[in-house]
Order: sequence, then structure tokens, then C-alpha cells
Amino acid sequence: MNLSKGTRVLQSRYELLERVVRGRPGEENQSGEAENWLALGEYGQEFLLKIWPHSKDDPDVSDMNRALWDAELRTLYRACSSPGAERSLLVLREAGVDKELGILVMALEAPGYSCLAVELAENRSSHHWLTNENVESRRDLWNGLKGLADGLNLLHEQQVLHTGVSAESVFLDPAQGSDSLRLGGFEWSMRVGSGSARPMSAHWGTPPETMGGPHQVFGPDGDWFGFGILAARCLLSIEHLNNNSPTLQARYKQVLNKIDKSRDLLTDLERDFLLRLVAESPLDRMTRYEDIAVRIEDIVSRLGRSSAPNEWDDSYVLMIDPKNTQVTDSAMAAGLRRELSLGPTEMFNPRDAMHTAALTRFVQQDLNSQGARLYAVRNQHFFMLLGDRLQLRIGQYRDRDLGAGETEATWKHARVLGVGELRGASDDAVSVLPPGSVTVLNILQNLRRTEPTLLQNASSWERRLPKVDKAAKQRAELEKFCAFVRVTNQIELLFSRRRALRVPHRGPHRHRQRQGRDHYRRVGAPTRSSYLPPSRRRASRVPPARTRKLF
Repeated sequence: MNLSKGTRVLQSRYELLERVVRGRPGEENQSGEAENWLALGEYGQEFLLKIWPHSKDDPDVSDMNRALWDAELRTLYRACSSPGAERSLLVLREAGVDKELGILVMALEAPGYSCLAVELAENRSSHHWLTNENVESRRDLWNGLKGLADGLNLLHEQQVLHTGVSAESVFLDPAQGSDSLRLGGFEWSMRVGSGSARPMSAHWGTPPETMGGPHQVFGPDGDWFGFGILAARCLLSIEHLNNNSPTLQARYKQVLNKIDKSRDLLTDLERDFLLRLVAESPLDRMTRYEDIAVRIEDIVSRLGRSSAPNEWDDSYVLMIDPKNTQVTDSAMAAGLRRELSLGPTEMFNPRDAMHTAALTRFVQQDLNSQGARLYAVRNQHFFMLLGDRLQLRIGQYRDRDLGAGETEATWKHARVLGVGELRGASDDAVSVLPPGSVTVLNILQNLRRTEPTLLQNASSWERRLPKVDKAAKQRAELEKFCAFVRVTNQIELLFSRRRALRVPHRGPHRHRQRQGRDHYRRVGAPTRSSYLPPSRRRASRVPPARTRKLF
């Protein structure tokens, strides 16, 4: 392909700006390999173009490649149009055949188009989340890897195998950091430009059981092995092994050795997780997305805590207003009236110190007896905190005793907004607090004077707030809609076949119908006026004799 800067493709809609390198020079010059170009669209937007040669010298091969291209595009459009795909995958925006240049072109969109393999080899020190200097940098990296795992699972749900998960297939925007990581390289399950499938070239993520063998078998398990190698390359400085290892097997052994000796750089949870992903035996590997996602979330949660545990870990402050009638009425109905020994006509008094102290004590005991459950509510800014008998709506708290510049509410402490129901809460987005972890305080008291140590050292609620995966909910609804469409199509097909194959009924009424037709032939069909009363019949009508002649 003779492409250069300034070349316009797809009817001059895209102008090539520069070649995007995905690894060592010369790796993409093989026959049939795609070239990656950064291009400018019609409205000044940048895209990543993947370009394959499409020669028409051999019509049979050209037609086969075009048929494979059309079939692959249908799969890609379905995968890239899934809810949440833009947050983890390179999204396909346009594809076509440029007959003048003899190329196949895919236009992909992402936050950035720098290859992760290049950043690991040349610019690792420029990204704090790749330096592995502290816990915060690793937490940011694991959050980015979680997005790539979500994208890989989305492909598997669409029956698409990546077969090449590695840093060479991940793109990012260096200015945005790990949040911009997007997975690409899943465009073809076979090389374009050849008439038949051929073995894929080995790469970092190739499982050891398929290295150098005459046959290669691809599946979701191989993709997750590649994900484990990708995570190890991001967490450890092992890029030099690509040049120092004589064989692929030797490089894999050195990677295992580096992970095993990374006790000073990684936690035991991280190291064991990597070893499970890239274990030498396929039976020992972790290959289920649900297990992998839970383990990554556990790692992020552990890294978010302080390295040295102390008495303030999992200690959360909840502010309550005794003047909130919703809360007091709910507490009274749940058992506070009996604890205060109030009669049926006596009311809660928010100005009574004994009543307010009993309220905070009652709410705290209700939340801490078995561990409170925290639910996220879709499309709302509050969360539901459930105890044994109380269901509270909580939100951010703003300390009114701070200066004028500190007026923004935060999740350093939470505040009870009222009571509510679990209607609209997500069953999948729930966090369980340890028993005894919530301290309830009266918001009307001077807490800066009475509880300064607790307010300063208490843990932030942000680390416990559950998150609603809107994309997962949309995918589930879309799957139900697709199932409904398939069922209705089957029903319509059954009805159409029933009409096409309908056989005339040969029952007794057919004999009566023939007798009726023979009777009309003998005596003649009655005219319309014969059905009218005599007073409305016309004077002249067709005689029966003439009707018999017509028949």
C-alpha cells in the first residue's frame, strides 16, 4: 500500500495525518497486515483508520475477502453499538471499500490514539499510573484495567473472540491517563488479503500451550490469559524481555519469574491474581469474567485503604437532624416510643436532650446490629441505608462551622435526608458495612468541640458507595428486546407458513356447497330484487329463462 501523509480515502472524507506505530519498527510491514493511520474527518475530528490492501488481481480472492469483510462488519457494528462499548472499546464509526486506492478502511473512534505498547517502552516514566511509585498510582491503573476487562467481556457476550489481547491492541490519550484506555485489535478473526485462514502470529498474550505448535485453538480462555500478561506488563517493567528472550517459551518463563519475585512491588493479592491469570496449566487459570471483575474490585478497595490498619478503618460518621419529622416518625414506629416509654398521645420532642440522645442511640444500634446495607438508586443523588428496621436516605454533608470557602458538601461524612423505600434501588449495586462501623451524631450539637477526633479521623463514605452499572442495565434491556423481536418474528413466520400451506377442507359442507351450485345452475340465481319485499320490487326484472341462458 502506497499511502502517505495527505492522502484522502473513502471519497476524500478522511485525510491521513500520520502513521500510528504499535510496536517495534517493521512489525506491521508483513503481507496482509493492517496499517494504522491517524486521520482527520470532515468536521475536524480525529479518527484512527485501520487500512488493509484489497487487490482485484485475483477476482476469486477479492470476492471472498469482500464477503468476509461484510460478514465481519455486521458483527463489529453489533458489538460496538452495545451500551457502554464506548467506555472500553475502540468504537467503529464507518467502514468502506476505496476502489480507487484498492484498500479496505475502518474508521475507529476513541479518546486518544497513542499505543500503550509504545508508552510502556518509551514513556513509562511520564505516566504516574505506570510508574508503580505508590498505592494511588496502582489503584488508577487497576481501574483502567477493569475497563479493558469489561470491554473484553462485552466482545465475548457478542460471540466475538479477540485472539490478540496485548498492549499493542490498547490505545489511550496520555493527557487523560488510565481512564482513556480502550481495547482495539479485534477487527478480524483472520488476516485480510489471503483466501483462507492461516495461523495468527504469536504475541505477548499467546498462551504457552499454543506457542510453536502446528495448530492453534482460540477461545475466551486465551483472551483472559492475554489480559493477565497485559496487566503484568503495566505493573512491572518487563518490556526488555521482548528483546532479551531467545524464544517465546523463555520469555513466558521470565514473566512468571518476575511476577513471583514482585513481593516488594505488589501486594500478595495482586501477585496471586496475576499468577492465577497466567498460570502454566490451563486448568489452573482464572477464566470467568465474574471472578476476574470481583478480584479487581477487591484489589482497588484494598489499595484504597491505608497500608497500616488502625482503629479508624471502616469508621463512618452519619449526621442526623432531630427536627426531621420523617426520621423521628419512622423511628417512633420502629420502637423508639417503647424505648422512651411514651404514651400513645405523647410526641417526640427534638428540644429534649434525653429524646435526641435516645434517637441517635436507637438509629446507631439499628444500623450496627448486623451491618447496614447501602444501596445505590438509579438516576438519584442519594443512597439508601438499610438497618434492621429503618430505611434511610443519605446524602453528602456540609459542615456549617467551617469557613466561607468550605461550603461544598462532600462524602467525608454523610447526612440523613429522610426515609424511603427500596423502589428504584439496584440489587446489583449494594455495599455491606461491617457491624459497629457507623457512628450517629446529632447535627444540632457543636460537634467541633465535642467530637473533634472522630470528625477528623473517620473514613470517607466514598470508598463504600456502590455504583450502578448503567451500561449493564441497558445491555440486559436490549437483550430482552432482541429476544422479543426474535419471538415475534417466529410467530409471524408460523402464521405465514400456515396461510401458504392451507389445505381446503373436504368435510360435509363441501357436498352441500356443490349441491347449492347445481341448484343455481338448474333454476337460476335469484336476482337482488327477489330478496326485497313485493312493494319495493321493480316492475321489470330479468326473467328466469334469460338467467338460465347466461349459465
